[in-house]
Amino acid sequence: MKSFLLAALLPAFAWALDLRCHQFYIDVSVNATNHAYGVTGIDDDINAVSFALDLSRWSVLSQTGPAPPALPVAGTYRIHVQLCFNTNGVKKDTLQLLTHGLFADKQYWDIQEDPDKYSYVHAALNSGYSVLSHDRLGTGLSDKPDAYNVVQAPLQVEILRTITAMARDGTLQPCANQSSSWDGSLLPSKFARFKCIVHVGHSFGSFLTSGLIGTYPRVSSAAILTGFLPNKELGVYPLAGYGLDYAPQNNPAKYSDRSSGYTVFYHRYNATDPSGFTDALLQYGDSLKQPATVGEFLSTGAINLAFAPAFKGPLEFVVGEYDTLICDGDCKGTYSPEVLTAVYPNASSIDVLVQPGAGHALNFHQNATAGYEVSLKWLASHGL
Repeated sequence: MKSFLLAALLPAFAWALDLRCHQFYIDVSVNATNHAYGVTGIDDDINAVSFALDLSRWSVLSQTGPAPPALPVAGTYRIHVQLCFNTNGVKKDTLQLLTHGLFADKQYWDIQEDPDKYSYVHAALNSGYSVLSHDRLGTGLSDKPDAYNVVQAPLQVEILRTITAMARDGTLQPCANQSSSWDGSLLPSKFARFKCIVHVGHSFGSFLTSGLIGTYPRVSSAAILTGFLPNKELGVYPLAGYGLDYAPQNNPAKYSDRSSGYTVFYHRYNATDPSGFTDALLQYGDSLKQPATVGEFLSTGAINLAFAPAFKGPLEFVVGEYDTLICDGDCKGTYSPEVLTAVYPNASSIDVLVQPGAGHALNFHQNATAGYEVSLKWLASHGL
């Protein structure tokens, strides 16, 4: 196992791309076993704050109480995606499938404030990859169903698995009855079926990706888990430290399409963070903020995060040095190679990148591009 600590900022990539990006909707039909947690009525700021405080002490999260009853869920959900491919890329038949975290949507991966410096999509395309990002169910332009019983982690894992299958078998096509710039003829036949799929997640998206490779270990050629690292401090810092609002009350114009149980994070990162957030990036990040559901907060423990013996691909963890949410502010000294090996005992390699000066929202930090370059070189070192 290797551990990388970036010593200095690396130069930004120079973009000379022949690429095409298309945004469109896909219909994803899935079924999953969610759970009935019995929590409702989060439909004003007072209840949202109370919920955040209760998360740190409820027995439903600590596993000390009876298990919540299983709740089968099935449906067809409209998911908004962005598919980009580089027609000159040597790795254009390898797809990177990106899954964002809570309080964000797919724009986290394709930051348009100085994109040459901050966009992961640009970096991956410049390295020759095809890239698919999507708004998770409940966020962005995707469907926003019931926040308690439907939008939970088990269903999100099944949606990710189904999107992966669509990309692999060539059925990743726009759903009917939509206005879209997509023209299927623009996609060469050799791109229709991606041979290799690399899953990249951030934060809650990394939890989902870890759950995916733990449950369906053969769907992924490799995985990069950012903003996530199994360690002794994981989960120590309570959500109440960040704070929640009821989304429609926080911003009635922006979140009018959210119903009861959709909450939004209102804490603003400190502008004096040593990672060097710029004021422009802080404002831009705030403009992209998305609600998360009560069901997602409660259901993370319902997916397979503890043991993934059948996953045999390479695995990279990327965390900020000062990530409070994942490592209680010190990611250099809190993780154990033995613990990682115990969770993923048959992974072909497990590598950890600790990004200096960075916090949780890695893509917004001034050394984001340096981290991208390390991860992309890591993929190349594994033949991907």
